[in-house]
Amino acid sequence: MKNYGVPPCADCKPDLILDNAETFNIYQYCSSQLLLSADGQAISLRMEAINIALELFQCSKKSETTSKILSLSEQIIHFQNEKRKREEAKKGKK
Repeated sequence: MKNYGVPPCADCKPDLILDNAETFNIYQYCSSQLLLSADGQAISLRMEAINIALELFQCSKKSETTSKILSLSEQIIHFQNEKRKREEAKKGKK
């Protein structure tokens, strides 16, 4: 089992290949269940949502899939937060 680490790291993002289809499907299922900071910025997916999705999808490799989901969500959340910051900065210049 590959260790995907804790973002940020160079190899935290799992490859988007057929072997990760289950991971992506589970991520999509629970992607709206976010932990938010006090200022409303996304921090992470809720573990409860991931665990429920793993059960619903009858995932056999829960630990590995959870690591992949968290890694994928960290990458996506980071991208979304950076995009939001750039858009807010643009608005501030007008």
